Amino acid sequence: MMDLLMVGTLAVCFGLVWLLTKWCQQQNDNQE
Repeated sequence: MMDLLMVGTLAVCFGLVWLLTKWCQQQNDNQE
C-alpha cells in the first residue's frame, strides 16, 4: 500500500513539474 502511495506522489510531482515547464514555455512564447 505504501508503494502505491509513493508511486502516486511521484507521479503527481512529475505531473506538476511538467505542467510548470509547459506554462513557462508558453509565457516565454507570449513575451517574444
